[in-house]
Amino acid sequence: MNKKKLIFDIMYVILIISVIYFMFWVVSYMKNNTAECIKNPISYFELKNEGAFCSCYKDGIPFRPTDFGEGNI
Repeated sequence: MNKKKLIFDIMYVILIISVIYFMFWVVSYMKNNTAECIKNPISYFELKNEGAFCSCYKDGIPFRPTDFGEGNI
């Protein structure tokens, strides 16, 4: 019975360490990629997906959000 308890205690500690590591990884990933995604999500998507092209329509006319300048998106 003590051997089972020891195994589960070790697994519990490994789980806690894994969750903490995962949380640090997520924060690091978000800090590296969030700013560009929030700034210009369409170009971020096109950059991350080779060959992808996104276009939007305003009044039936295709346009790129960068055509309107900064702050007008």
